[in-house]
Amino acid sequence: MTSDEITDQILYFCLQGHSIDSIFFMGMGEALANVQVFDALDVLADPTLFALSHRWLSCKFNSDITQPSVLL
Repeated sequence: MTSDEITDQILYFCLQGHSIDSIFFMGMGEALANVQVFDALDVLADPTLFALSHRWLSCKFNSDITQPSVLL
């Protein structure tokens, strides 16, 4: 998914009147291997846009952390 597709999903619910206070990325394949996720996280945390706190933005990943090259 692109960062626009990710943030558009959150924007949709915001425009419907839902209060968004946390985001958990999962079920996207390897979220940390998709640079678009990092761009979306920047947009979601931007104080002039969604203004979500970094502490409420989470990513689940499945990589073996003993092999850091998997995340590069």
